[in-house]
Amino acid sequence: MVLLVTYLSSGEECGAAVNRATGERTRVANTVRQAVSLLKGDEYNALVIDESMLESEPAAVDLLLLCAGTAIPVYVNLAISGSERVVREVRVALDRRRREQVIAVQLAESVLHKELNGSLSRMRGRKSSRFATWPRKYGPYWRRLLLLRSLWKAQG
Repeated sequence: MVLLVTYLSSGEECGAAVNRATGERTRVANTVRQAVSLLKGDEYNALVIDESMLESEPAAVDLLLLCAGTAIPVYVNLAISGSERVVREVRVALDRRRREQVIAVQLAESVLHKELNGSLSRMRGRKSSRFATWPRKYGPYWRRLLLLRSLWKAQG
C-alpha cells in the first residue's frame, strides 16, 4: 500500500494514477494528523511526501518518518511534477524496497546457515557414539539432537 501526503487538491488524482500504474492500493492524506493515523493503522510499502510540506512543516515530516515503519519515503514536488513523474518515482522506490527485502531474506538465511554449520562442526569434533548414549531425560531436546545428527551424517 502507498500513502501520499499532500496539501494540494491534485493529490487525489495523483493517488489514483499511482494506484493504476503500480497496482498498489493508494491512500491520500491531506493533513499530517490524518497521515499519522493512517500510518498507525496499516503497513505501507511507500510513503510519498510532498516537498512543500518539508518547507512548511519540517517537524511534522519528522513525525511522519518516525511513524512510517518500513515504508520507504519518496519525496516529490506535486506543484511542479505531473502524475507520470510521481508514478515513476514510486515505481523506483517500490522496486528498491523489493530488492532490499530479498537481500534481507538472503542475509538472514545465510546467517542461519552459518550458525547451523557452526553447530554441526562443533558436533563433528565429538565422537558420534556420544549421541547414542545421551539419556532420554533431555526430553524435547532429544528430537532436535537427532535431527542435527542426521543432518551431520548427511553432510558427511
